[in-house]
Amino acid sequence: MAYLFGKRLRTGEFVVYNKILRDFRIIDKRYNIHNLQELFKSPVYYDLLNEKFILPSYLNEHEVNRYFNNKIKYDLQKLYITDVFSFDCNLKCLYCMQQNRNKKQDIMSPTERVNLWKRIYEIFWPREIVITLFGGEPFLYPKYLNDLLTKATDALLPISRITAVTNGTMINKLVIDVINKFNISDIQITIDGPSIIHDKRRITKNGKGSWALIVNNIKKLLNDTETRIIINTVIDLSNYKYYGSMIDELVEEFDHLLFDDENRIVFNIGTICRPEGGCEFVDANIPNGYLCKDIYYSVLNEAIDKGIKVVNFLNNSFCVNRKENEFVIHPTGDIYKCISGVGIDDFKLCSYNEVIKEPELVLINSARFVESNKDFECNNCDFYGGICNGGCNFNSYTLGKTKECDKISMAKEIDKLLDVLGKVKWIDVDLFIKRE
Repeated sequence: MAYLFGKRLRTGEFVVYNKILRDFRIIDKRYNIHNLQELFKSPVYYDLLNEKFILPSYLNEHEVNRYFNNKIKYDLQKLYITDVFSFDCNLKCLYCMQQNRNKKQDIMSPTERVNLWKRIYEIFWPREIVITLFGGEPFLYPKYLNDLLTKATDALLPISRITAVTNGTMINKLVIDVINKFNISDIQITIDGPSIIHDKRRITKNGKGSWALIVNNIKKLLNDTETRIIINTVIDLSNYKYYGSMIDELVEEFDHLLFDDENRIVFNIGTICRPEGGCEFVDANIPNGYLCKDIYYSVLNEAIDKGIKVVNFLNNSFCVNRKENEFVIHPTGDIYKCISGVGIDDFKLCSYNEVIKEPELVLINSARFVESNKDFECNNCDFYGGICNGGCNFNSYTLGKTKECDKISMAKEIDKLLDVLGKVKWIDVDLFIKRE
């Protein structure tokens, strides 16, 4: 049963993770289970079998794994569009992924942009559309954003949810009005450590820090909207040791809002990526190989031990690159299959004109990404699906490799993942918190 991973915890409990279901169970210590072999001989085994957490013996686990992976990759109930309608930004972050790109792009009219959304929708006819506003800084132009979303509403597109990824510095009355008018449900804002660390990394173009402004703007969002705030932190060798201090500062600012049942403030942890063309700061601070996983789990454990709510850290899905129903739109209207690779030809799916005039090319070209050879190489790997999902194509691209694969590192990561799962419980479809 290569799809199951298990470990005895210090508490005497046993945690088991099912990579196919992307789910886990904690087995009570009274069963005194030390490994998976003992689990299979235990009475609790039949409970797990009855609830379909463990597969019946007549099923081939690799076939089931491929089936579930394909269900994720080809889920056409929803269409996900991440729209980068402008690269313009008011910050000059040290590790910006777009720092070496051509950012001088004409912004399409709201009408043209909505026509593109509509065209993509007509290719797949999903039940609903989820829009993520990205940049640059998406709240830099609130009037444009209002016109864009108004026209999308008038076009009767079945948009069920709108989220935004912002630096958090541009929250004014116009932006608040747009958030409330269109019910933007989640706003992700990056805070990269306590103020003394953050203000050295995420700076304005005149060299000033942004911590105080962001914190004040989060307070505005909490008071004047109903949106959920996702505080994202990009960790690397220079800031990961200060994550706990950041939480302590945020507790001073927001107190019970970090811990109450309303889930208005939750946390996400990401690791720094190497931009195309290189970056001196990233080259000096990016943790390579297993060290990257080591510091990630160090921070994740600290977050959980602090009692804050953490966005689902399991590999529940595939990235944009591998899913038929997810697209990233460049300012010019060209479509890409990678948020980090937007503007890079290797990740370009179709041009704007091709989508409008030859929409069948969206389907034809999607095969190059969604059904890449990586699937055939990875399908029988113990870590594929729910753990690795094939590695990151963008990382491979920046390193000049055909594939990102490190099974030795992955085997070590499983042990750390199981330790973390032994600490937490689900409190929502996408949230974990420390269990009592």
